[in-house]
Amino acid sequence: MKMLTFKKVSLLGWSDGGITALIAAARYPSYINKMVIWGANAYVTDQDEEIYQGNTCGVNGPAEEHEVSCHLFIFRLLLCLSPPASPPTPSRVFSVLCGAVQRPQPLDSTLGVCLQVQKSIRDVSKWSERTRKPLEALYGFDYFARTCEKWVDGIKQFKHLPDGNICRHLLPLVQCPTLIVHGEKDPLVPSFHADFIHKHVKGSRLHLMPEGKHNLHLRFADEFNKLVEDFLQ
Repeated sequence: MKMLTFKKVSLLGWSDGGITALIAAARYPSYINKMVIWGANAYVTDQDEEIYQGNTCGVNGPAEEHEVSCHLFIFRLLLCLSPPASPPTPSRVFSVLCGAVQRPQPLDSTLGVCLQVQKSIRDVSKWSERTRKPLEALYGFDYFARTCEKWVDGIKQFKHLPDGNICRHLLPLVQCPTLIVHGEKDPLVPSFHADFIHKHVKGSRLHLMPEGKHNLHLRFADEFNKLVEDFLQ
């Protein structure tokens, strides 16, 4: 921001990006105008670990029945992937991801490409071949598998801290107007995380989407965009 001479910006953060936005807003309040986050958590619980390991799901019913956008793996896994040589272009990543997913039913979003929740995020050998193969081709099996393992192992480390803390201690320091959006059917981030952030970020607003999952901004793009645009005005 300093290099670009931006004096103040608004932040939009999804999933791990939401965590990053919360940390930035807390540490640099004078730079942040407004903030919108969705699918974020400020700490890690035993239930979260079970979800990461694939032993349970964040909403009622078997994990296999719940769809999660493949873009989860961009933000929660693939952003960690930096191939040693020839970094992929955004268009290449997009084309690979679009080719990686099955379409079990018509979707209501242009980018709403979805896949069934994998039995284990950590163990890519348990992913469906259709999902796994294009990503292996892009990054190589060993590099891709190691990164997925390291992401889960890394996020689990927060559970060893007091209260599983990621950034919960920073929430009271957030000063900007904050909109928290959460899908009530999010299978990866249970609703209690949104409730906690709402409770501890002073003056924040919580908007729940009854049919929303982790990819609510893709599946319900019109509703989400209007909500965010109205808030940022």
